[in-house]
Amino acid sequence: MGKTRLVVLFATAAIAVTALAAPASAAKERENYVLGTVRLESGFYTYTKVYPMSVISDQFFSYWVGLADKQQVIFDPLAKIWYPAPVQYQRTSVIFRGAPVDGFMRMWGRTIPYIDGTFFFGVDGMTYKLVKKYKRVGPTGKRHRRLKSSYYLNLTTGEQSNWWPRTEEELAYYKSFLPGANAQGGDAFPKWAEGQADPAEPPASTAPMESLPGDEEETPSLAEVVEQATGTGDTEAHGERGTGEGKKDSE
Repeated sequence: MGKTRLVVLFATAAIAVTALAAPASAAKERENYVLGTVRLESGFYTYTKVYPMSVISDQFFSYWVGLADKQQVIFDPLAKIWYPAPVQYQRTSVIFRGAPVDGFMRMWGRTIPYIDGTFFFGVDGMTYKLVKKYKRVGPTGKRHRRLKSSYYLNLTTGEQSNWWPRTEEELAYYKSFLPGANAQGGDAFPKWAEGQADPAEPPASTAPMESLPGDEEETPSLAEVVEQATGTGDTEAHGERGTGEGKKDSE
């Protein structure tokens, strides 16, 4: 994964939804709700009912706002998770294929703000996803997950941040995807906002979260498969993150 350098808060782009939200009692009376994974201010996740209320927008995205257990939450269509309001933007940069890329990450919540490093949005108009590879290590019966590697994935081109610097041909291919002549600020931000939230089409219910966004398990070895088949392998409780309920992520 490229080195991340936090710079300054992009506070002007923060979305505060307090004034836009309907009273909690009004939301309770609504029959329409969706089921989804909600990240609490404490860092734990729960799978519960969410009552969508309205769509809000800034210069970057459009979001659905809802109420979950009397708390205002914002739906992230990329991670398929409802996060506590408001959302703000943190300026930063990452190293991608040997070169720095400027952009920002999102920060959710007010009481204990959560800097969401799963998705990085470059000023080039590209969206990058942090992929973390884990493997199971340890003796039989006491196996646990250990981070093996991580990198940013360009969701448009499929490139990885840990690849060698681009060749001239690869650079030309990359530039063919850039919006606008120089792909700076004003060209990129409206593109991100398109199709993110439609007031006429409320968000659908999502399945319980099986893992945290960006987490991927390494393919087990033949020996590990044999261990699991014979019942001598990992005895950790199944469903560690199966329902997404009561599970806390590592920030």
